[in-house]
Amino acid sequence: MPQSDEITRPTSSVRKSFVAEVIGGDFGLANTYWWLGVFGGGLLAIPIAIFNEALGMPRAAAVLFLIYVAYIVPVLIGIWNAAGKYKGQKVWAITARVIAVFGALKVASLLLTVPGALA
Repeated sequence: MPQSDEITRPTSSVRKSFVAEVIGGDFGLANTYWWLGVFGGGLLAIPIAIFNEALGMPRAAAVLFLIYVAYIVPVLIGIWNAAGKYKGQKVWAITARVIAVFGALKVASLLLTVPGALA
């Protein structure tokens, strides 16, 4: 792994929770973006699409989407914070932050459709 994206761990004896480490951007920009954001978020999105489109079960898809939101919001915050800690080329930090903002806007817009699906 490049030196510019090293994983930082707390030095105190108090260990942060996994979620706190994700939100804090402690896994590095590449790991947070690609593994947690793209890969993890993509895996969680597949069942939502299956239930909504293939099975025609929008209520189940809406519930799964709420679970997805609980996962992706800390990840988006973590991407933002990891970008702030990134020591490599600034273009990657800026790009990651722009994509995190677009991701947050997309999630917020989709949240507006959940009440209709649950009705």
